[in-house]
Amino acid sequence: MCIAEKVAFVAEVSGKLPPDALKTSDGQHTYSEENILCVALGALVADNKDEFEAITGFYGGGYQSALRKGLYHGKGDILNSQWRKEIRRLYHKIKQNSAGLKLPQLREFHPVVGSGAWKESKFDIGVGVG
Repeated sequence: MCIAEKVAFVAEVSGKLPPDALKTSDGQHTYSEENILCVALGALVADNKDEFEAITGFYGGGYQSALRKGLYHGKGDILNSQWRKEIRRLYHKIKQNSAGLKLPQLREFHPVVGSGAWKESKFDIGVGVG
């Protein structure tokens, strides 16, 4: 996804949400575009909250993916426990209002995944061995 596609997707998601869903439950903080993007991407593929948290790495000590970083973008001084509740609230709001939303094309996938798929990795497997 290029930046323009991300902005357009966030605008589409935001347009489907009620105004109060774009702010935290106390109304003091507005979710960043990164928060909305990452929650929406996870919400569109997850069947439930637990699956959403597993996909995005949104759990204690979770994998430091780009999605997880986006979930914490702009958190500021909000306690982690409260922030987790706020992100879960945003997840539920997006799930409730996501009718008609489609997952954007994120990247092209290799057409053949088989025994040699590991050869397509961008990482050099042999580094540091030996």
